[in-house]
Amino acid sequence: MTSASGKSRGWGFDGLRWPVRYGTIADMRATSYRSAILLLPFAIIGVHGQQAITPGGASFEVASVKVNKSGDRAVSLEFTPDRVRIRNYPIGVVLMKAYNIYERQLTNPGSVRSVLIERYDIDAKAAHPVGRAEMLRMLQSLLADRFKLAMHSEQKEVSGYALVVDAGKNKLSEHAGEGGDCELTRGPAGEARFRNCSMDYLAGYYLSGLATDKVVVDKTGLKGSYDFELLHSREVAANPGENRPAPTVINPDAPSIFTAVKQQLGLRLQPEKLAVSFFSIDHMEKPSEN
Repeated sequence: MTSASGKSRGWGFDGLRWPVRYGTIADMRATSYRSAILLLPFAIIGVHGQQAITPGGASFEVASVKVNKSGDRAVSLEFTPDRVRIRNYPIGVVLMKAYNIYERQLTNPGSVRSVLIERYDIDAKAAHPVGRAEMLRMLQSLLADRFKLAMHSEQKEVSGYALVVDAGKNKLSEHAGEGGDCELTRGPAGEARFRNCSMDYLAGYYLSGLATDKVVVDKTGLKGSYDFELLHSREVAANPGENRPAPTVINPDAPSIFTAVKQQLGLRLQPEKLAVSFFSIDHMEKPSEN
């Protein structure tokens, strides 16, 4: 996680770093992710005071929320035009999906960590078919109603990086299909494999949350979806629960993320001062049984 200064400080729970592909079952340690509708964009904007976050207003016709006590790591999340089914997801990940915010934008998760890391099964049905943006607003309302979620946002200037196109042409391949999901998986050599992914996703989720210690925003001007791979070294924090008593360097022979982005993608991480929205959880509690 991050403080208002943008310095990463960790939740001590690696499951919140790797959301999974919608509509599939996958392990949280090797997974893919579908990009959400941008309801609260991670953008360069003017600095203002605190603002309360108001849920979207619309609600599901019926919703079941139950703690998942299976102890399994397999998870799934599926959206259909009139239903959302969530299995074994930490509710903190559901929150980030509902509001399309990244881990680094939450400033005080430790205050409600016991709530955020608990896994839930959620089956919620709308009264009629709706679009994806409306479905996410309904999910916001469910979090407010059942988990009593209250948040506020504040925009602060932090030191970070802008993702820009390097001199010359980028080395990205445009995705050939239409629509579909952004998928992120790990290859056998430890490379990150992106399929049908936007530059906003690369910057805001992957580079901000996993590959660097600062906020990254997309300034490439590239609006399409792309297929590409990225192999780089990265340090993973100590986690005794995962049999990792000390920090570990993954892919130590690979280039740094800065070199990899430049050489493999034709992009560049450019240091900049950024005005970024940060979100604080004012209240959140475990729901009562259905």
